[in-house]
Amino acid sequence: AGKAAPAGKVPAGKGGKAAAGAAHERMRVKCGRVIGKVVRWRGEEGWIRPESAIDHPFKLKNHGEVYIAKADVGAGQQLQPGARVDFLVYSIKEGGGRLGADFCRLLPKEGASTAGAASRAGSAGAIPGVGKLSPLAKVRGSVGTTSSKL
Repeated sequence: AGKAAPAGKVPAGKGGKAAAGAAHERMRVKCGRVIGKVVRWRGEEGWIRPESAIDHPFKLKNHGEVYIAKADVGAGQQLQPGARVDFLVYSIKEGGGRLGADFCRLLPKEGASTAGAASRAGSAGAIPGVGKLSPLAKVRGSVGTTSSKL
């Protein structure tokens, strides 16, 4: 859902330092945060398979996987194969081009998310996937509910 930004160079790695193997000029791909799964991790770098396609000419390079360097992973977080992550996407043209991930962070394991826990904590008559409403939300929701026409 995003194209490479015509401007807006992205500094390589945290604090503008070049990440291992990512000393090339980075261009932000405008697609928001992307969710994916780490498929390979070798201590300093690895590859992520996005859950949905990234709209970019390099999307099929490297079997559709996105490069990740340790310098682009959130502080104190350790990646390993199978981990779910979300990240921002950049592209580099050098070396034939590729997509890379930065500002990468681990996601909670499936079944342990706060949204899932909130929906399970709701009452029996609650709408699936929606947690309990705060008292303020209940009051706001009750104002003007007698009219069915807009």
